[in-house]
Amino acid sequence: MLSVLISVILVVLLGKLIDYLGKDNIGEFLYTDRSNTSSKDEFAKWAKLDREYSKVKTQIDELNKSLNRSKTTFKTAIKGGLYIITNGLKMYLRVGYRKTAVVWLPSGLLPGYALWFLSLSSAPKGSISVSFWLMIVNSAIANVITTLETVYKIMSQPAETPREKVEPPTAAAK
Repeated sequence: MLSVLISVILVVLLGKLIDYLGKDNIGEFLYTDRSNTSSKDEFAKWAKLDREYSKVKTQIDELNKSLNRSKTTFKTAIKGGLYIITNGLKMYLRVGYRKTAVVWLPSGLLPGYALWFLSLSSAPKGSISVSFWLMIVNSAIANVITTLETVYKIMSQPAETPREKVEPPTAAAK
């Protein structure tokens, strides 16, 4: 387990180093170095540089494939974990506490059919069930977030500076 963790870290570091240096820069450097060598005069050196260029290019391609596989695996695991944390816990609450009243409503506040509907899926009549409470809280939090985002956007816009009023030229100035 630890070796996989370290391997992934090393692959990512190597990939980031290559990204930092730039694949094009590395390729251009090796290609230029290879091109600067005359194939007639120094064939051995040219062939060696050509092999190095091909080898590095192959390694870069393999690292990219490995990095993409690691990234996909990691993202899939994170998505699965987040799904369990968010939706799994909600499902657990809905099933585990389906007969529990979260909030009791005063009698006579709503008609009987509305009280029955709010107590779905098994909570006592006259109460709000966990399912409806989850929907209410989810909606309220979504509205608060939307409001905060809107306020932030409005507050982060630069204030308009008042323009100086330019007086039109008078007849005396003509």
